[in-house]
Amino acid sequence: GDVYKRQVYTLKIIDDAAFYEVAKTWVTTGLTYGDKTEITTGLEQGMMVIDKGSRSVRTGQRVVKG
Repeated sequence: GDVYKRQVYTLKIIDDAAFYEVAKTWVTTGLTYGDKTEITTGLEQGMMVIDKGSRSVRTGQRVVKG
């Protein structure tokens, strides 16, 4: 399969978890099956990735987890 570098938006905890800050993170993708894609590098355990609504956020924006 093809391997690609992509940017995803992740959340970084700030202010004792009252808010999160949006950050762009480079990841390497592996296999895709249906609507699932393997991330092979770029994420660490416990990192939160923005899936729905990722087109309406920007790097540095403060958000609350909903």
